[in-house]
Amino acid sequence: MEWKRQERRVAKTDRRAIGRMLLDHLRFLQSVINGVTDPVLVIGTDMRVKLINQAARDFPVSRPNDGRFSENSHCYRVLFGMEQPCDKAGRKCPLMEVLETGKAVSVCQDITLKSGELRHYEVFASPLLGDGDTLLGVIEIVRDVTELNLAAEVLKKSHDELEQRVEARTIELKKVNDALRLEVDERRWAEDQLLQACERAKLVYSVIPSAIFTVDLDRKITSWNKKAERITGYTEAEVLGKPCSVFALEPCTVKGCGVYSETVKKPILKRICEIKTKDGQIRIVSKNADLLRDASGRIIGAVESFGDITEQQHIERQLRTERDKFRGILSALDHGMHILNRDYKIEYQNEILRRTFGDRIGEKCYEVYKQRDTPCEVCRMHAAIESNEIQRTEEVMSDQRHYEQSYVPFVDIDGEIK
Repeated sequence: MEWKRQERRVAKTDRRAIGRMLLDHLRFLQSVINGVTDPVLVIGTDMRVKLINQAARDFPVSRPNDGRFSENSHCYRVLFGMEQPCDKAGRKCPLMEVLETGKAVSVCQDITLKSGELRHYEVFASPLLGDGDTLLGVIEIVRDVTELNLAAEVLKKSHDELEQRVEARTIELKKVNDALRLEVDERRWAEDQLLQACERAKLVYSVIPSAIFTVDLDRKITSWNKKAERITGYTEAEVLGKPCSVFALEPCTVKGCGVYSETVKKPILKRICEIKTKDGQIRIVSKNADLLRDASGRIIGAVESFGDITEQQHIERQLRTERDKFRGILSALDHGMHILNRDYKIEYQNEILRRTFGDRIGEKCYEVYKQRDTPCEVCRMHAAIESNEIQRTEEVMSDQRHYEQSYVPFVDIDGEIK
């Protein structure tokens, strides 16, 4: 009898140790995905959220019950604030597509935020497989592509439509406990669960569409995912155990990531810096970083995620160049031209109007040109906006000269019609 009690005590101690290891592993995994700026959710086949990062918790949509939800809430409630699945609400469901095809999918969603703003998101869903390729659920990553879509559309149309915009004075710039029988069986079960958790963690780490790596207190790289390999050109074997200065131009300094600096607030979000790839290229990245802590809160290292925004920066520079060209053409016109918003406020005047009436940006057009307190009766601006067609009228301005006025609907870079 004594040896049985001793065996039970040993098994109980082993279970506690394994439990602590599982808890530490889950905390590490949570810290890793919290370092990703995009919302990340692990969803079971029952549409319930099994794991969620901080960005997904903070996703700014209106949710029932004052936005409160549990770890086991339905994905459509957490991500969209809805009370029914996406496919029943007229939306594409990434989970259903993965269940049908068994392959990773990408779905575009238009989401209205709590502020009322409509944003465009791309939802990446990858299958999460268990033993024997059993489908356990999906990993969903939600990325805001509003500005990217808008920048790509503006860049695509700018060359083709520049002459037409000038001529028409317009522009169109758009997420077991099994019962206790034998202590040996339970220990084997716990060991198997730990192994599966490790494998799932590796899978999540490998499919997240951001470059992620971790460092120890000596700033030596301890993990390095596939996306980091693709961006930098360095394989995991080439960087493990080496300092992050192997690719970072200003590593761990206040000017660089600053993750170990006491003067830099953590987590570090969307910091822009430069890295050097294996083949010598200088790339611009946007990165997030935070400290890694053990179960007792002691700092054991740091985690960083980054994305290559070199091409995006290039597109933005091109867009600014095209906008400057457009403004130059407008300034060279021999007709007075201005841009108004829906409240009749002047947002832009070309040189002719500035010479005639002075710089009146921010003032209302009817006050500047007609010395009126209310909009002109013959104003066709809102008619042009509603019909999306050019409207014309003739007016006598405060300088007692006759002017033909053309009203052309104008789509600003933020998507607002003016």
